[in-house]
Amino acid sequence: MNYLISNFKIYLILFFVFVSSFLFFDFCQGAIIYLEPAEGEYSLNDTFIVDIRLDSQGEYINAVEGHLSFPSDILEVKDFSQGNSILTLWVNQPTFSNQVGTISFVGGVPAGYQGVNGLLGRVIFEASQSGQAKVGFGSKSQALLNDGLGTKAVLEFSEANFNVLIEGLEEIEKDEWAEEMEQDKIPPESFEIKISQDPSILEGRYFIAFSTTDKQTGIDYYEIAELDFIERITNKAKWQRGSSPYLLEDQNLKSLIKVKAVDKAGNWRIETLKPPLKFHWQDLLWIILIVLVGLGIIFFATTKLKRKEARNRSKNL
Repeated sequence: MNYLISNFKIYLILFFVFVSSFLFFDFCQGAIIYLEPAEGEYSLNDTFIVDIRLDSQGEYINAVEGHLSFPSDILEVKDFSQGNSILTLWVNQPTFSNQVGTISFVGGVPAGYQGVNGLLGRVIFEASQSGQAKVGFGSKSQALLNDGLGTKAVLEFSEANFNVLIEGLEEIEKDEWAEEMEQDKIPPESFEIKISQDPSILEGRYFIAFSTTDKQTGIDYYEIAELDFIERITNKAKWQRGSSPYLLEDQNLKSLIKVKAVDKAGNWRIETLKPPLKFHWQDLLWIILIVLVGLGIIFFATTKLKRKEARNRSKNL
């Protein structure tokens, strides 16, 4: 009897250890950052897309810092697309080096993200040489929880392996990115331009802040134009590439401000910010000059018309 009780206790302890190990493993499961597709076979000069995705494993993720490595002798990064990414605040814009074979980005989700298939970004690779290519995450990659404390999330990573063949799988080179851009006919999302001034930013001078997203290929660049009185009348804008925050040339805030957002496929959207109502004596002079020129043109045309009519009447007589 004691033997049976003793064995029962041993089995009971083993059972609890077994169950506890599963519970502990499940509790320690962290968020997963993975690549999609995880494997593939391509031909030389093929262009293909690899998605960087997040499975939060039930956690709310507030920010992600990613560092990836790839064999630069086999693959070449052509672009990095932020289109439809769950990251809406980019602390550091995505950068890549084809010499070193690295890709880096830092972005945030203001309200936090919880889900299993969150798109962080898309890497566009070109197969430049034959061989086996492994794309993986570096040790500096991390994610922060949306707990108000910036706690680091437990992370797991999943790498990808690609095989680049010398002989083509198809007669025509594959270009997945060109197909994506051809299908993108939608301009970037509407956005707002805000004028701000802060003693700690740009030496306290006026600047504008703006940001938008693109649902498909992603934002490529922004252009800014400040239109003075004459440029507004002639509707001729001098566009300059820039990013937010953008230091205004016109610190008197008299110019009409336009910001153009252009996506990777060339679709664009322009938003306009009217200047604060501030009139200066120079503006009044311009208005008077334009009115005088207009009256002069009208007077000249009327006089010429009257003379022509007078000549016609004299001929008829």
